[in-house]
Order: sequence, then C-alpha cells, then structure tokens
Amino acid sequence: RHPVRTHLVTAADDAAEVVRRYAAPLDDAVRLVAVSERMVAITQGRSHRMVDIRPGRLARLLVRYVTRPGYGIGLGTAETMQLAIDEVGAPRILLAAAVSAVTKPFGVHGLFYRIAGRQAAAIDGPTSYTIPPYNESATLRARAPERPQRVAAGASGARPTCASISPCRAASVRQPATASSQASDGGAWPIPTHGPQTGSSMRTPPSTSWR
Repeated sequence: RHPVRTHLVTAADDAAEVVRRYAAPLDDAVRLVAVSERMVAITQGRSHRMVDIRPGRLARLLVRYVTRPGYGIGLGTAETMQLAIDEVGAPRILLAAAVSAVTKPFGVHGLFYRIAGRQAAAIDGPTSYTIPPYNESATLRARAPERPQRVAAGASGARPTCASISPCRAASVRQPATASSQASDGGAWPIPTHGPQTGSSMRTPPSTSWR
C-alpha cells in the first residue's frame, strides 16, 4: 500500500480533478485506487469549523447522554450533534435517542446510528492527528462520492474505490457498479489518493454510544 501525496485539498478544489491529477501518473501495474471519502466531502464544502457551528438547545441536551470510548469524537460534542440534527432532522435524532435509551439497558447496542442513518454516523469531529485546518473542523458525509471513482478509473485504468477508513476498525469501502469495478483483482494493493498533505485524515468510526 502506497499513499500518494497531494496538495492541501480545500473546498476550492474539485475532487474529480484531484483524483485525475494524482491518479493519472500511477504505474500501469496499479489495479486499485482508494479515494478518501473525507477528501471528497471537503471539496464539496461539507467541512465546517467548530467555531462556526452554533449548537441549539436540543444538541446541548442530547450530548449529555453520549459516552465517548476514548478515541475519536463522533457525536460527542454539541457541535457535531447539531450537524447531525441539521443533516437528518430533529425528529429522527430524537427517535434514535429514545430507542437507544430504552434498549441499551437490555444489552442492545447500535440502534441509535441505525435509526439516525449513515448521514449522522459518518460525521467526523476534529482530532489532534488531522492536518490543519481540519483538526479544528467537523466534516459531513460526502455527496455522490462515486464521481471521483469514475474519474480515477478513466485517468489511471485502475479499479477505483471510495474508502472510509478507521484506525480502530476495518475499512469501509464502496465501489461503483461499473465495468471497471467488476474487473478482476490483481497487481498492487490499494493506493490511497489521500496522504499527509490532503487535509483528509483517516476517518474514525461512530465513536460515541448512548448511556
């Protein structure tokens, strides 16, 4: 696995062009290119500085019942909780919280994120190991992340994927249903197009649970 260093990706960039620029020079032996979903979200303007987020009363209330396991943030701050409310709606978040509160004492876990949905579960909070300025930002899930994958396929001939990678859990990888993605595996293993210069660190999983 070989990370490909890029420039610092921002909202001013186009994800498809970033992938094209750095995937095109790859060796013909490369068979798989992994694209950071967080990088795609950043180019879509879906990364927000924590100081710019204004948590409401509901977010401040619900965050009191979130327990952090010791890594990542997820919805463990009022700011990221507010983003979840804005993304999927207050009724859905309230339903998820209510079901989780009722079922967790019986040993049933994970229902909050199942009900809240992937849009809420995929929210990234700031972490100390993320490159500035994204170490002080929260990022939503990318919209239409398959577009850079298609560009990667056309630019490099490699099999493209969009990866949400966690340092604590196995990577979640999505592949587009195209002829390229159905090609047989072979050659080199994943070549992530994110690196220390992208501003898109490996994404932590939903890192909070409800008491």
